[in-house]
Amino acid sequence: MRWPAAHSLTVSDDGSKLACARRYDVVVVDLRSRQILYPCRPIPHPSAVAFSPDARLLAVASVLGVTAFLDAATGAALGATADRFHEGCAPKFAADSRLLVGDWNGDLTLYEQNGDVVGCEQHQGETISRISHDAARRFWLIQHTRKPKGPQDSPSSYLTLRKWPEWDIAQRTLEIETWVESATLSPNGRFIAYLKRWWDPVPGSKRWGTILHVLKIADNEVVAVRGPIDAGGTGFELAWSPDDRFVGVVKKHGFSFFDMKGEERQASVPCRFPSALAFLPNGKSVVLGTWERSAVFDLDPVMAGQCSL
Repeated sequence: MRWPAAHSLTVSDDGSKLACARRYDVVVVDLRSRQILYPCRPIPHPSAVAFSPDARLLAVASVLGVTAFLDAATGAALGATADRFHEGCAPKFAADSRLLVGDWNGDLTLYEQNGDVVGCEQHQGETISRISHDAARRFWLIQHTRKPKGPQDSPSSYLTLRKWPEWDIAQRTLEIETWVESATLSPNGRFIAYLKRWWDPVPGSKRWGTILHVLKIADNEVVAVRGPIDAGGTGFELAWSPDDRFVGVVKKHGFSFFDMKGEERQASVPCRFPSALAFLPNGKSVVLGTWERSAVFDLDPVMAGQCSL
């Protein structure tokens, strides 16, 4: 099988399926047989994909602001949201298989499986940049970015923590000093990994970089810092391993992996046009996606620096 390209990708909670969003379509792969189940074009220009917790539903978000609901086994269309004309971040299913969607207009919207709106929380002058949750989908992290008000202003970021089913109530707000490129909640719900903009202090460098921080939520303490990272690729993707040990980051010319358990090990997988990554639920493998193809690697050789894509 030729593994499909993946501008965005997701793995089902049971590790049985991989969905890859490409420029014009979506490809679903059976990870157990390593065979393509089907390609489909539910909506124009797909930008992100998400499986429901039971892997029966697949949500496909579009750059046009529409999200389609599919039967994950066949690709059959089951419903869609109304056109909101605002692209957003990758949607996420809750434990009850309702879908939470954030968009660049600052709207955080909860949908039923048929596309009906359950509720909408609006944030004027902001974008909802990322939504993440713990392994049980009980605790949720919303990344907010305040839009610049003038040509001399820079965007700034803050994070809100929520507890399902009170999706529209911020249990806690975390202000970040500067712009956060991406922030993700750990599977155990105790840590936040985030990529923070950083200015190179070397005289004459005039260069922005990115630093990976890990924050312990209980005491609001940064417990690990890694980098600088030449982050980039498609977006600023990062992901935790299921055991909360490793953090993977998409960078300009490949992927970086960091050991967050006290050993300052790190490894890289070089490639062209990197875009997305996701750890498999078994904790032993990782899926890497590029604009040309995707691939599954065992984590041990990745951390040993023995892989390339």
